[in-house]
Amino acid sequence: MLQLVTRFNIRHTLLLSYFGYLYVAVVLHCLWWAYFGRTTIVTTFVLDLLRVDNAFFMC
Repeated sequence: MLQLVTRFNIRHTLLLSYFGYLYVAVVLHCLWWAYFGRTTIVTTFVLDLLRVDNAFFMC
Protein backbone atom coordinates (compact mmCIF):
# COMPACT_ATOMS: atom_id res chain seq x y z
CA MET A 1 0.00 0.00 0.00
CA LEU A 2 2.77 2.40 0.93
CA GLN A 3 4.57 1.66 -2.33
CA LEU A 4 1.41 2.49 -4.26
CA VAL A 5 1.04 5.84 -2.48
CA THR A 6 4.71 6.64 -3.02
CA ARG A 7 4.46 5.77 -6.68
CA PHE A 8 1.38 7.98 -7.01
CA ASN A 9 3.19 10.86 -5.30
CA ILE A 10 6.15 10.49 -7.64
CA ARG A 11 3.83 10.45 -10.66
CA HIS A 12 1.97 13.47 -9.31
CA THR A 13 5.21 15.39 -8.79
CA LEU A 14 6.40 14.47 -12.27
CA LEU A 15 3.11 15.68 -13.70
CA LEU A 16 3.35 18.99 -11.83
CA SER A 17 6.94 19.59 -12.91
CA TYR A 18 5.92 18.59 -16.45
CA PHE A 19 3.24 21.30 -16.56
CA GLY A 20 5.58 23.73 -14.85
CA TYR A 21 8.14 23.09 -17.57
CA LEU A 22 5.49 23.54 -20.26
CA TYR A 23 4.47 26.87 -18.72
CA VAL A 24 8.08 28.08 -18.70
CA ALA A 25 8.52 26.83 -22.28
CA VAL A 26 5.42 28.76 -23.41
CA VAL A 27 6.65 31.96 -21.75
CA LEU A 28 10.11 31.57 -23.28
CA HIS A 29 8.62 30.94 -26.69
CA CYS A 30 6.46 34.05 -26.42
CA LEU A 31 9.60 36.06 -25.71
CA TRP A 32 11.36 34.30 -28.60
CA TRP A 33 8.43 35.16 -30.88
CA ALA A 34 8.66 38.82 -29.90
CA TYR A 35 12.23 38.85 -31.18
CA PHE A 36 12.31 36.45 -34.11
CA GLY A 37 8.82 36.20 -35.58
CA ARG A 38 6.03 33.69 -35.94
CA THR A 39 7.44 30.88 -38.14
CA THR A 40 10.37 30.17 -35.86
CA ILE A 41 8.18 30.10 -32.77
CA VAL A 42 5.78 27.52 -34.17
CA THR A 43 8.60 25.24 -35.31
CA THR A 44 10.56 25.42 -32.05
CA PHE A 45 7.39 25.08 -29.99
CA VAL A 46 6.40 21.85 -31.77
CA LEU A 47 9.93 20.47 -31.47
CA ASP A 48 10.02 21.33 -27.76
CA LEU A 49 6.65 19.67 -27.15
CA LEU A 50 7.88 16.49 -28.82
CA ARG A 51 11.06 16.55 -26.76
CA VAL A 52 9.17 17.15 -23.51
CA ASP A 53 6.66 14.37 -24.26
CA ASN A 54 9.44 11.90 -24.96
CA ALA A 55 11.26 12.83 -21.76
CA PHE A 56 8.06 12.55 -19.74
CA PHE A 57 7.01 9.13 -21.01
CA MET A 58 10.48 7.69 -20.50
CA CYS A 59 10.09 8.16 -16.72
